[in-house]
Amino acid sequence: MVDLRGSDIGPEQLDSLRLAGPDDDGIETKGFAVSETAQNGSLLTVRVPDFTEIADPHLWMLKQPPTFLIEALRDGIAGLGEHPLATALATAAIGGSSAHAVDPPGFHPAQADAYRACLGEGVHLVWGPPGTGKTTVLKRAIGDLIAQGRRVLLVSATNIAVDNALLGVVREKRHGSGDIVRVGPPHLREVAEDPSVSLPLMVPG
Repeated sequence: MVDLRGSDIGPEQLDSLRLAGPDDDGIETKGFAVSETAQNGSLLTVRVPDFTEIADPHLWMLKQPPTFLIEALRDGIAGLGEHPLATALATAAIGGSSAHAVDPPGFHPAQADAYRACLGEGVHLVWGPPGTGKTTVLKRAIGDLIAQGRRVLLVSATNIAVDNALLGVVREKRHGSGDIVRVGPPHLREVAEDPSVSLPLMVPG
């Protein structure tokens, strides 16, 4: 368990964590990748392989160059190969129309554009580096869509990212009991213990 107070680790950076010794020499080669994380307030619980043996363990976050995200996006698109949906999005063969909605208070123009896209129709691709407010946009858009009686499917590569987006929705209490169904293990206590959130029954295997 790690106390995150005073750190700037966000959900998008959890996949760059490594458990290693106190020295920064050879973290990438000698360190152990974190396979699972669960955040509860300022406390972060990490899981590493069972065979991990480090006398004085430290949690490290690998620093990436400023151009890392752009290069990763470029390389990812280049490596897609023949994928009709990605090609159609890239060539603007498909798209959609954004909703004519009032900008939420405090949103900057790019966030407002993403918010209106979430409430609009068709297919939209919104991309942004860590810290640009994607989770904030999702919280507001999901809450407003639920309030309108519309259905939302929220998916992510990590459970904590789903919970971070749901947390704001849960706190606003604009949904009814059973309106939110959380599939997969919740990582935030406030989401897991909210009586209005339906959790699938876990059947022992």
